[in-house]
Amino acid sequence: MSKTDVTTDQSALFSLRTSIITLDPHNILATNWSTTTSLCNWIGVTCGVRHQRVRALNLNNMGLRVELGELSNLEFLDLSFNNLTGSIPSNLFNVSTMEALGLSENPLSGFLPSDISYTLPNLKRLYLSNMNLIGKIPSSICNASNLNVLELSDNSLTGVIPNALGSLRYLRCLQ
Repeated sequence: MSKTDVTTDQSALFSLRTSIITLDPHNILATNWSTTTSLCNWIGVTCGVRHQRVRALNLNNMGLRVELGELSNLEFLDLSFNNLTGSIPSNLFNVSTMEALGLSENPLSGFLPSDISYTLPNLKRLYLSNMNLIGKIPSSICNASNLNVLELSDNSLTGVIPNALGSLRYLRCLQ
C-alpha cells in the first residue's frame, strides 16, 4: 500500500483541477488552487486539524463538470448544483471514510450503484435528489447501518422501497 499524506491530497486536487479547469465557468479553481497557498486554504477545501489532510470538499453551485481523483481521507463531498453528466462516477465510492455525499441537482443518470453501502461503510448522509436515476433502490443500501439521511426524490426510480430500510435505526430522513 502506498503512503498517503498531504502531498498526495494536493496532487489529487491538482489532478481534479486539471480535469475541470476548462469546465470552471467562474475560474475559481484556476485562480485559487495554487502552490503559493496551503491546500487547506483553498476555496471549498476543509482539512483535518491534526494531520492537515483533506476531510471535506464542498464545490457545490460552481457550475462544474468533474472527474474526481483519489482523496483517501475525504469524509464530506458536496458536488450538488453543478453540471455533472453521465452515470454516478464509480470512483466516488472508493473512499471508505466518506460520511456525506451530495450530488443532488445534477443531470446524472443511470442506476444507483448496488455496492454503495459496502464501499462506503461510514456513510451517514446521501443526497441524490433531482437527478435522472432509474431502476430500483438496491436492497444493499440497507447495509449502510449508519445512514441517517437518504434523499432520492425527483428521480425515475421504480419498484418497491426495500423493507429493510425500516431496520436502519439511525435513519431520520427518507425522501
